[in-house]
Amino acid sequence: RRAMGRLHGAIALLVALLCGGAWSLLWAARLSHQIKFDRADRTEMDELQSPISDSAFYLSYFYDVARAPSLTEGLSRLLHDGRSEAPDTVNALHKFNVAPE
Repeated sequence: RRAMGRLHGAIALLVALLCGGAWSLLWAARLSHQIKFDRADRTEMDELQSPISDSAFYLSYFYDVARAPSLTEGLSRLLHDGRSEAPDTVNALHKFNVAPE
């Protein structure tokens, strides 16, 4: 019985160490990503040119609407997008699913 208790204790310690190690690796990966990409001194151009998936693509549409003088002008920019498939003009709201569901 005493040997079984020690075995259970050793297994519990091993599981705890593995969980702690996995958590530490995930935390270090997140910290590394945060240091690399989540800096306060980044300009808008840095954000738009950042190699993080398609987020920069959709962020450019956000800036188009946010910088527009009115909401109707911003929506017009999305409905008549001439940048993404130049020289053709496309409806970015429809083609790229820009509007949140």
